[in-house]
Amino acid sequence: ISGSRGRRAEGWSVVVAAYGNREAAEKRQKELARKWPKFNFSVFPQTTERAQFSIVIGKNLSEDEADALRKRAVASGIPADTYIKKFQ
Repeated sequence: ISGSRGRRAEGWSVVVAAYGNREAAEKRQKELARKWPKFNFSVFPQTTERAQFSIVIGKNLSEDEADALRKRAVASGIPADTYIKKFQ
């Protein structure tokens, strides 16, 4: 049995922004990457949401890992409305 505590389910990401089209998402992703080079921003396409393209940092994390990453990101100045989401 692992000594790690907390919620361990995988599949969580930290969503920084969401856009309806890839071009807008990729433009914002580049801006974020320039401003916060320590974080690995990527565009994640979705098929079930109104906002079709999410900009995420971290993929396939546990819920606890995603929450910790979100807190680090916001403390670094990334927008406070950043949230975690489980992607299927």
